[in-house]
Amino acid sequence: MSELRVELEVDLRRGDLFRGFLRTIALYGAGARLLPIVVVLVALVAGDAAYLLSTGRPLEVHHLGFGIAFLVITSVFTVALHVLSGRMLASLPTTRASYVVDDEEGVSVEAAGRRERLPFSAFEGAAKTGAAYYLYTSRTAFRILPRRELSEAQRDVLEKILVRRLPKAPKAPGGRWVTFAAAVGLGFLFLMGRGH
Repeated sequence: MSELRVELEVDLRRGDLFRGFLRTIALYGAGARLLPIVVVLVALVAGDAAYLLSTGRPLEVHHLGFGIAFLVITSVFTVALHVLSGRMLASLPTTRASYVVDDEEGVSVEAAGRRERLPFSAFEGAAKTGAAYYLYTSRTAFRILPRRELSEAQRDVLEKILVRRLPKAPKAPGGRWVTFAAAVGLGFLFLMGRGH
């Protein structure tokens, strides 16, 4: 047993899973490759719409269509992810788990009468957000330690352990340059189309 050790009780909520899935899809899942293209496309259409409005001209049909489509797709995705989070939460034998994060022994989880020990070598990395710490066993599988369950002293100790043992976030999927090139090409085509 190490001096750097945190023991905590975690009670997962739907929002914990929702944020974890959203973060994982956007940064580490297949969606990570599409995110730069979506951001560039939204920025180009919004910029073009702002330019038209600033010159006193009305929006064109494609601006309105894109805005409506973006709103509908975003809403459907959000609702689907919310429903998925609820179903995942309901499928768990229990939402409560006891965690012990020890600098020398790794992570121990006890839930529903079952105990699991995971050495730090079982993890690809960790990430910290304003709401939680995510311990990734793969790019898309993670354990959630909500910050609300930790005191300030426990957060300090946990962060020391994570910096020592899991200093990096999981690697994003490959092909970033391909995605970047596609986003630049999309922007170029968009600008070329504006000239006609």
